[in-house]
Amino acid sequence: MRSAVFTTVLLVGASALLLFGGCQKKAAAPPPAAKSAPVSSLSAPLSAGPGDGGKSLLVRTDDPKVFITGLLRDGVMLPVDGQGRAEVRTRLAMDEEGIECDSAGFEVRTSNAIIFRPLINLCEANWVLNVPTHKPDLPAPPPPANEEFVWTTGQRDEEDGSRSQTLVYGIPDSDGVALFAACQPGLGRVKLNFVGQAVGASRIDVVAPDRLLRYDLKINPALSEEQGPTSEVELTTGDALWVLLRRGGRLAYRFDAGPFLMADASLGAETITKFLDVCDRKAAAPPR
Repeated sequence: MRSAVFTTVLLVGASALLLFGGCQKKAAAPPPAAKSAPVSSLSAPLSAGPGDGGKSLLVRTDDPKVFITGLLRDGVMLPVDGQGRAEVRTRLAMDEEGIECDSAGFEVRTSNAIIFRPLINLCEANWVLNVPTHKPDLPAPPPPANEEFVWTTGQRDEEDGSRSQTLVYGIPDSDGVALFAACQPGLGRVKLNFVGQAVGASRIDVVAPDRLLRYDLKINPALSEEQGPTSEVELTTGDALWVLLRRGGRLAYRFDAGPFLMADASLGAETITKFLDVCDRKAAAPPR
C-alpha cells in the first residue's frame, strides 16, 4: 500500500536518529591519573603532548582568488591567522580528552558568498581542510517544484521511551518523498535526510538569493530492502537553510553534479516554523 511506504520513510528517519545520536555522544573523561598525557577522543593519534596548546588547522580554498572571510565552529567565530586570504590557520584547543578529529560543527564562509559545512576526518586529512569554491550555474528558467509536494509534521515514539518530532516534504501516503527531518524536542538540532535522487550523494548545493549553501552529506546505508539508504546532514535549528525555509522561500538544490530540483516552502513556512519551535524547546508537538 502507498501509505505503508510513506510510513517506512518515517521509520528510516527515526532509526537514523537513534543510530546517529548514539554515536555522537562524547566519551566520559577517564579518572585522573598522575602525569598522564592527553589522548585523542578518536582513534587517530595526535602529536600534541602535555602542555601543548592544541593543533594547528590549515583551511584553504581551491581558488587563490577566493578568500576565507569567516571560520566558525558550533556557531562561534574562530580566531585565524590570514583572515581575508585564500589560506588561513587556526589553532584547535586540546582538553583532557584530546582533540576531536570530526569536522562536524565547522562552517567556512568565502568571499564569493558560499557557506560550506564540511564532513571529514581532520586527523586523516593531516589537519588540512580544503574548501570547494565553484558555484554552479542555475538553469533559466529554474526547475519547477512538484505541485503535489506538501510539508507535514508528525511524531514517533522511540524504543527508549522518547518521542521524536518529524517533518516530511513529499506527497502524503505515497513513496513520493524528497526529504524528511527528525529531532528530539528541546535539543535544537535536526537530522535532515534526503532520499530519491539523493541516494548515494555526498554533497548538496542549495542556491539562495544571496549565497550558496554547501553541505557535505553522511551516507546512511539501507537498513533493509524496504528501508533504503539516505544522505544526511545534521543542522542546528538556526542554520541558514532553516532560516530561508522559515521565510517561505523557493530554493533550488542539487546533489553532487546532478540536475537542479526545487523545494517550495511558500505554503509550508508555518508548518516548518512549528516543527523547529518544538525542536528548540520541550513542548507539546503542534497538531498535524
